[in-house]
Amino acid sequence: GGNSLRTWGLTHLEETDDHGRDLLDRAHAQGLTVAAGIWVGHPRHGFDYNDQTQVETQRRHVQEIVRHYKDHPALLVWGLGNEVEMQQDKETYPQIFEELNVLARIIKEEDPHHPVMTSIVGADPDKIGAITKHYPELDILGINAYGSARHVQKKIKQSDWSGPYILTEFGPNGPWERDKTSWGVPIEPTPLEKIEMYNSSYEANAASPQCLGSYAFRWGAKQEFTATWFGLLLTTGEKTPPVDHLVHGWT
Repeated sequence: GGNSLRTWGLTHLEETDDHGRDLLDRAHAQGLTVAAGIWVGHPRHGFDYNDQTQVETQRRHVQEIVRHYKDHPALLVWGLGNEVEMQQDKETYPQIFEELNVLARIIKEEDPHHPVMTSIVGADPDKIGAITKHYPELDILGINAYGSARHVQKKIKQSDWSGPYILTEFGPNGPWERDKTSWGVPIEPTPLEKIEMYNSSYEANAASPQCLGSYAFRWGAKQEFTATWFGLLLTTGEKTPPVDHLVHGWT
């Protein structure tokens, strides 16, 4: 019942199978669309938005990606950046979002036929206000949220964002949102708890007229604290319980 998938960057788009098909080709063969991620440098990872050389190099990189993939029939939307503003002070928002605005303009000059989406952490009204002010080229607001995902639609309504949004990541409460053992280890939610978390987040946002859809995290295996915390599928291909519940929602 799923009809689309989302990637973070060029590495995912370039991955090929045994027949030489890249991700977009494989998705198209399965009748799926792709929110194609374009990775944008994070200040917390060392990217300096005051360094014009880094900035210009990134602009050319974005342009090259768009030129290469813009005509693929599986392309749904450009995912320009993922959590670029994470762990940054509010004072840095204008600089970050103004540069994303420049990048979005570059994308639209190369490809006027696909919208631009940027995914941020949560739906903080101050952050969304900075986006509205400094990032007018943005078409779709992407929201990554876990424990707070069921409240995103309410926060969007309370903000000054009047356009569409997509829940670009959602899932069970993360380790940072859970109680810990006496020796400091986060306690993983039970399968039944996870099902309730996925379900409530999915239904709450599906009810919003501004929400275009949602991407459950993560369709595949992922070792993060445990192999089952976020991974919906195991490395062996076995399904975890939330998979059936997502399929029920999609169908």
